[in-house]
Amino acid sequence: MDSGSWGQIWTRTVAGLVMVGALASCARTVPPTGGEVPATPLRVIATSPAPFDEVEPFDGPVVFTFPRTLSERLTRGSLADAVEVSPRDGDVSVRRRGARVEVRMDGGFRRDAVYRVTLRPRFQDRFRNVQEEQVDLFFSTGAAFGPTVLAGVLIDRVTGEEIREGRVEATLGTFPEDPSEPLPGRDAPAVHAVQSDSSGVFLFRFLPPGAYSLRAFDDANRNLRPDFAERQGVTRVALGEADTLLVADFALLQPDTTPARLMEATLLDSLHLTLRFDDPLDPQGVLDEVRVALAVADPEDEILIQAQVLKILPLYVFEAQVALTRWEAARDAALADDEPWEEERPEAVDPGSILPQRQLVVQLSEPLPPDVLLSLEASGVRNLSGIPGGGGEVTFRIPAPPTSEPESRLDPPPGSGVP
Repeated sequence: MDSGSWGQIWTRTVAGLVMVGALASCARTVPPTGGEVPATPLRVIATSPAPFDEVEPFDGPVVFTFPRTLSERLTRGSLADAVEVSPRDGDVSVRRRGARVEVRMDGGFRRDAVYRVTLRPRFQDRFRNVQEEQVDLFFSTGAAFGPTVLAGVLIDRVTGEEIREGRVEATLGTFPEDPSEPLPGRDAPAVHAVQSDSSGVFLFRFLPPGAYSLRAFDDANRNLRPDFAERQGVTRVALGEADTLLVADFALLQPDTTPARLMEATLLDSLHLTLRFDDPLDPQGVLDEVRVALAVADPEDEILIQAQVLKILPLYVFEAQVALTRWEAARDAALADDEPWEEERPEAVDPGSILPQRQLVVQLSEPLPPDVLLSLEASGVRNLSGIPGGGGEVTFRIPAPPTSEPESRLDPPPGSGVP
């Protein structure tokens, strides 16, 4: 190619670039056509069956209809987790079709039942407008909508905190003793189920009256069965016609198969030891079977232990006694000095309001010898799950008490004014 041809190509290229630049400087951003983008929350506008309809038994789907096409992506979880059918006696399948959610149950919806189909707030449209409210659709296949309410609060037995999104099941029959067994089938009593909300509250409505077994568990893997690693609990309730029944503080606890093991013994004061276990203990548990023995750990230490075990107490009982003793000492000191005394006496402790603790307190008849390696053996301890045979052996050493300390936290010096 000669130099003249190269010159023509270069001239045309430069001219083209100049033209592109001119067009770009005059360009305007044009919004896409198709109307305004909706920005309202996603809500169900219709259902089939309609709310509180009485219909014939059917195999077809229960349908929830939204005003806009649904996104393929949920805000969280899976389709199976987004829907609950109660009572449920078959596998449930969920499909999205445009603006519809279709729910089917193997075997269909049988005669003479009040069904609740729950659509949890998991859906969103293609503009990312989300479903904010849960939808509970009730309909009947022949049974009456009896005005019954069964409600409660799920709590953690150890921490006392509410359990959110726990599964609660109610049946007029009994649940299998082995949690790995499947739920009762169609020939067994129906299993009704709900999920606790963010405050741990669960609510059943329109249950037939009768004596119900209640089972609750975490169901973290959504397999509809309580697993060993999940907190769980069972109870029984009687629901009458038109009853409103509250199951306050339905407590769940993770299963356990091993007894409580003694971890350490420490000095509380000159006459009290605290024993710490690896499992929580029942605050209302009976301690009659608990035994504690003390000995010198080193046979070369020719020392006799004169102290005897007088009492074994839960930690909260000991702390309540300490509070009362200090109040009495402060009151007596104030009255002796003719000072006004208005502080109220500490209230008695309700064992039912105490969370499980891992400690027991041993009250001794006299102080233990200081600077000697001691051995303590405990037996007969039951943990919170009721497993017997807990205990163990630990060694510890009592330091020499400071001369300024009182002999016991339960016996402060008269006139000390200890608050």
